[in-house]
Amino acid sequence: METPDHAGQEKPAVDAAAIERLRDIGDGDMAFLKDVFSAFESDTAQRLVAMRQTLAAGDLTGLKRAAHTVKGSSLNVGASNLASSSLQLEQMAGSGKLEGAAELIGRIEEEFKRVTVELRNIVGG
Repeated sequence: METPDHAGQEKPAVDAAAIERLRDIGDGDMAFLKDVFSAFESDTAQRLVAMRQTLAAGDLTGLKRAAHTVKGSSLNVGASNLASSSLQLEQMAGSGKLEGAAELIGRIEEEFKRVTVELRNIVGG
């Protein structure tokens, strides 16, 4: 159940506790966070393109691999919604049942945009 402070508000795209863990790993160095976030953004953007391409080509192994990679990197930056959707796509590819996969990729792309905005706000750019 949501608290009154959060009623009607969308869940943040990025978990604050995960960001704090990254800050601790980098000893509070903002450049470290910027590097991590930049690598995440660049790599994930490429994986999203790969998801579309592998789905269109019927390459289930490639689709599963791209979804798996996005899932893992999303967890690293605390993007649990993105990770969850990527896990769902990974499982779909693994089972060979791709009904709704294109729509799911669309939701993954939209969530990635939300995550990117939040990560950029964290590092001030």
